[in-house]
Amino acid sequence: MGRGDRLSQRRRDAKRMMVRWKFVGLLAFGLIASGAESKWIRLKSANFELYSSAGLRNARETLKEFEQVRGFFLQVFGGPPAKPVPVRLVVFGSAKEYEPYRYNEFSTAYYQPTADHDYIVMSHGGVDTFPIAVHEYVHLLVRHSELDLPPWLNEGLAELYSTLRPIGDKILVGDLIRGRYLALQREKWVPLAVILGAGRDSPYYNEKDKAGSLYNEGWALTHMLYFREEYRPKFGQFMKTVSGGTDSVQALMQVYGRSVAQVETDLQAYLRGTSFQGALVTAKLEKASGEMPAEPLGEFDSGVVLTELLERPRNEAAAHAAWERLAQEEPKRPDPYRGLGYLAWRDGKASEALTQFGKAFERGEREPKFLWDYGRLLERWRGEDAINVFRELLSLDDARVEVRMELSETQLRANHPVAALATLAPIQKVTSENSARFFRIAVYAQLQAGNLKDAA
Repeated sequence: MGRGDRLSQRRRDAKRMMVRWKFVGLLAFGLIASGAESKWIRLKSANFELYSSAGLRNARETLKEFEQVRGFFLQVFGGPPAKPVPVRLVVFGSAKEYEPYRYNEFSTAYYQPTADHDYIVMSHGGVDTFPIAVHEYVHLLVRHSELDLPPWLNEGLAELYSTLRPIGDKILVGDLIRGRYLALQREKWVPLAVILGAGRDSPYYNEKDKAGSLYNEGWALTHMLYFREEYRPKFGQFMKTVSGGTDSVQALMQVYGRSVAQVETDLQAYLRGTSFQGALVTAKLEKASGEMPAEPLGEFDSGVVLTELLERPRNEAAAHAAWERLAQEEPKRPDPYRGLGYLAWRDGKASEALTQFGKAFERGEREPKFLWDYGRLLERWRGEDAINVFRELLSLDDARVEVRMELSETQLRANHPVAALATLAPIQKVTSENSARFFRIAVYAQLQAGNLKDAA
């Protein structure tokens, strides 16, 4: 082979190499692009629905842990909530995926109620997430108990229970959290009055370099109030007082007769002492049983779940944009219009909410809470349409007294007294809170129908 031939061969080899690397680059780009859309799955257990991009095994382990946590609290508190709300767990497969949905700059998990569901969101799942599961489930229980606790107490209570672990045939609650305990020894003490006064918009609840103090001191104070002999008997009363709207500092004086300075002195002595320990509770951590079927989740359905996570204060614009994108992708699905409706309603735009709710209803949305909200919003302006919505809701559960009363009152206002009486007829018993309303509707319906004797 001559020099010219060898030169031509090298050029051809170089060209093939460039083509090869170009192909490899395109292939790599394709893999990255396809990996950008995470593969989500949905699993169901007896009491939870879990959405995960972390893999099937990880998802099942997480689901089993939540069933254990729920079982423990049922044993301790004696039964499920009177009006259970569907609980959805969302578990991300990586920190990068979790980042856009992070509640604040330091949270690795959080609890978030929405219009239709309770969400517990976690940056990761698996067998090591039990304390996180307990912590977030306590937040859910607090809300279901209709307690409105300040951040220090809400987080302190969740941290107190997060350490629960079996010892023999009992469960230890309130064990030492070594990391928080050591931080309290090493870091600068923030005046307790500052921690007690921190609201949900405070830097001590939202900023990474300050929130540690609220979590640490909140946990320690809750532990003392819960376990120390001179505080424990009135802890329940203290929680009710604070939940009722009394400032934490005032509540300490009102319930315990101690100023915040006195409580702070007690707390620092408690941390220096040797009595920082939990208590044994008669309960078991039962292993979860039963089927946990899994199924792949399409891009639109995972998008609905992730967009609902965006629905929180100061994040409305991002949620609105995400719902709009989903509506463009699947204009025949009701979910985006329901989401847009709730955003408008919370923003005080009743007319826009009605329009979006109407689109969701036309596309088949029949979730009970949605029907209840849509019907109540409609009845102010379009009574006949509200009647149809309440009838749909009643067809799902004809035993709901509050729905029958709402429907009958709407029928009465729309001059359908006979229909209103027919709606009331199946009601055999009303509570003392509902009795006055029930008889008022019945009387006016009888009067409109011309039945004066029955009205009397």
